[in-house]
Amino acid sequence: MILSWMVFIVLASRVLATATSFGDRYAVAVRGRRRFVWLAGLVASALWPVIALAAAHLGDSALEHGLGLAGSGPRHLPWLLLPMPREIAPGWVDRLVAIAWGVASAILLSRLALFANAARRWRDTLPSINVDGTLARLSDQVGPVVSGIFGAEVIIPRWVLSLDQLERSLVLRHEVAHRDARDTYLLWLAAVLVALMPWNVLLWWQWSRLRLAIEIDCDARVIAELPHPVTYARMLIRLAADPGDHNSRRFPPVLALSRTRLEQRVAALSVPQRSSTMMKAAHLSIAVGAAVVALALRAPVTGVDRMAHVDQSSRLHAATTCSSCWVGNVPRATHHSADGDPRPAVRKPQ
Repeated sequence: MILSWMVFIVLASRVLATATSFGDRYAVAVRGRRRFVWLAGLVASALWPVIALAAAHLGDSALEHGLGLAGSGPRHLPWLLLPMPREIAPGWVDRLVAIAWGVASAILLSRLALFANAARRWRDTLPSINVDGTLARLSDQVGPVVSGIFGAEVIIPRWVLSLDQLERSLVLRHEVAHRDARDTYLLWLAAVLVALMPWNVLLWWQWSRLRLAIEIDCDARVIAELPHPVTYARMLIRLAADPGDHNSRRFPPVLALSRTRLEQRVAALSVPQRSSTMMKAAHLSIAVGAAVVALALRAPVTGVDRMAHVDQSSRLHAATTCSSCWVGNVPRATHHSADGDPRPAVRKPQ
């Protein structure tokens, strides 16, 4: 059963990832906030399959208790959803997979908690300074970065103080924009969802794209206040070659916003090409269509067995809706055998 669920979750996540990808293209075309698109896609990929599995389980339980809810479920796309067997592997394989899943999630969640606590304690040992009106923590090499979940703070390395006033202000603006937008909250939520399903490669991919979208959105907020984005792009390139330790073990990816995918970020700073209305509509339509398909999926956790229950329940319901039926001129009362098969009982003529 566990492997069947995992296969369904991956398939549903793939459809939702497609919807998110085209939603991101639409956001680029209209200059929207891309990080919320990827966050919504990641949350949907993690939660919706679980909801669908729970709904399917409740529906099966209703059928087993004879509640007749088979016809109340959502319609499916027969060309998309093929019946999946309840078991695609022996029971011991399912148990082994479940144990491995639990151990991996426990390790990842524990690491996140330990890193968060260690980073907070280390951050408290750093001196606070006021740099051009911005309160920050000063480190020897780590940074510039935003650290922390609750009460996030800006951390800058000492070499930032040697920059000229313009470049230093751009560095501080970028980190302050992360802090004010509470971007660390988004990354923490995403990291927890990924840790709960570490085997779902689609979640890892969406998490990576979320990190990039957060950085691009932050860049856009900073350059909106600048007359020329070229200066900011040069600052990014210079920071990419600085001696700062941006990958310190004190900061796992969820707790520190580092500068990732520099080329894509610099390319996003240029004026985007205008997309036609037809292209925008196409991106939006594909995104909405893929999302609708994903939300229409229902976990086929019982496969053919469930279809047998539905058919039997339908026949049982049809048989009990009529009190009598006729063959020729002879009325017959309907009763049911022990296996639920309606059989006619001929009444004796009065």
